[in-house]
Amino acid sequence: MAGVGRRGDRARVGWLLAQLGHPRRRTGARDALAALARREPAVIAELAAFLADTAQAPRQRAEIPRALARVPHQDSVDVLVRRLATGHPNLRYEVLKSLGKLRSGYPGLVFDRATISGEVCLEAGRFIQLARLGTMLPTEGAQAALLVRAIGETQQLRLESVFRLLGLLYPAKDVFNAYHGVMSGRRVLRANAQEFLDNLLTGAHRQLVLALLDEPPASEAWRESVTGLGPEFAARITSEREALEFLGSSCDPWLAACAIFAGGRVENVSAAPHLTRTGDEMLTPIEKVLLLQHVDIFAEVPTDQLAALAAISREVAYLAGDPIYAEDDSPDALYLVLEGSVRLAQGDRTVSVAGPRASFGAWALFDDEPRVLGASAMEDTRVLRIDRAEFNDLLRDDVRIAQGIIRTVARKLRELAERAV
Repeated sequence: MAGVGRRGDRARVGWLLAQLGHPRRRTGARDALAALARREPAVIAELAAFLADTAQAPRQRAEIPRALARVPHQDSVDVLVRRLATGHPNLRYEVLKSLGKLRSGYPGLVFDRATISGEVCLEAGRFIQLARLGTMLPTEGAQAALLVRAIGETQQLRLESVFRLLGLLYPAKDVFNAYHGVMSGRRVLRANAQEFLDNLLTGAHRQLVLALLDEPPASEAWRESVTGLGPEFAARITSEREALEFLGSSCDPWLAACAIFAGGRVENVSAAPHLTRTGDEMLTPIEKVLLLQHVDIFAEVPTDQLAALAAISREVAYLAGDPIYAEDDSPDALYLVLEGSVRLAQGDRTVSVAGPRASFGAWALFDDEPRVLGASAMEDTRVLRIDRAEFNDLLRDDVRIAQGIIRTVARKLRELAERAV
């Protein structure tokens, strides 16, 4: 595929676009498409058409912004700015990241101020809307807790998106430094960042951002900030049922699924895959997320990415005495016990027993060394298995999974260091 890009073989654009659907080929295809577009800017129009084609899988379409981020041409910027209005959250996030790369790497490119300012208002309005709805939602039970967590993560993503957009209009480095100060959790850094933003931003941008950062939430400032943003923010929601139904109708498939799972009485086709059992499996993907969030190594992974992990996990049944894997086997999967129990042993010595909701073999996802323990079912047992190869494909697709795992490892290292002092 690299040769296609080097030769400038434009006739192969369609073939390269098709390769974006293959986990092992998409990186090479994306690189070749970027090389072609750099040689022939007319290719950008073909990439734009693919990006706009809702018949294509969002995962494949998400590769187009990544390719355009490496094509420093005004058409690349214009295509991506037009696609900011996409309703798919992950695709929108990729567009934002790619615009940021073009902005920081090529200062001569022009970003449409009116369009981006409008998107700042929309993201701020969605942040405020989620904060309002959060006060009306159920609080009891695992389903409610998952929804609350998903809303918090979505709010954080909305706030990050506001700053990414502002970085297209103001000095990007200054904006991102301020964002990290705001998110640092340190009172002095946060106060300094707010003061800096008060001086950096102008007009409606200043009003919106300072309203978002107020602690406690400034309800009046919020109301003023979203005045006139349109029907999306005009709905008067006053009850738990209305809040759940509103969220359940969301264009964000994962957030909608969480709201329906927590009691929302609506149908949403885009959320259905998270709520529907497949094949002979007993758990829906969202039920798997409830379990995966308690696996220590995944504790810091956002719930929408846990949903991606759930989608590649498989339920496997073993009879009492069945081996799951042996000592010195190649590491190929992580397991989570759903029912029954698993003996982890070295030779004849039992090292530990994993019962329901316990995970084992986690480091097989990262370590190439042979397994040091064997695992076998002590009784009829059902486990959830995440295959290493599929996990690695997923890591290549979204860096947030790796970031969550790194945060978990960093937290554990800090805890060890504190105990050693």
